[in-house]
Amino acid sequence: SNITLFPRFIDDDTLFELFTIADIAVFAFKKILNSGSVIEAMSAGLAIIAPASGCLPEILNESTGIVYSDDDDLDRSMLNILERDIKKLGLAAKQRANTLDWKSIGMQTSNTYMSL
Repeated sequence: SNITLFPRFIDDDTLFELFTIADIAVFAFKKILNSGSVIEAMSAGLAIIAPASGCLPEILNESTGIVYSDDDDLDRSMLNILERDIKKLGLAAKQRANTLDWKSIGMQTSNTYMSL
């Protein structure tokens, strides 16, 4: 009853509006390398449910939400997150998103290439 599904493309302005009224963002990607929408949701202070795909396991952890492995795990994750402190997850997600600035990402990328 408090869940709204948007199975379509959502433009940036609408997405930001939705993030401001949500508590949890669920990303049911089948294949993904990275996601600006996940980082935007984190920046808005939302608890996150996202797949263990691409770089997402590197930016998400138990303190920011749930990373799931398959469709069955996604179902369990959507139930399990309701047993957690959603506000605390959202705050941790927002704090984590604040560390994902382009300067530090560029430095990490540069350091990785320099180490090869």
